Amino acid sequence: KLRAMATTICYGQYSSEMKDFAEQILKYMDEVKAKNKQLKSENELLKGPNYE
Repeated sequence: KLRAMATTICYGQYSSEMKDFAEQILKYMDEVKAKNKQLKSENELLKGPNYE
């Protein structure tokens, strides 16, 4: 929902301050998503084949 709202603000008729803020939110969300992905794959590596 937050991503959708921020995207709407980026492309809507809003002030440039609002658009900058929305772009920062989207950028932050992408960074968090990438970090989560990285941590997940590191977790998989740490588990190894004998984890079960």
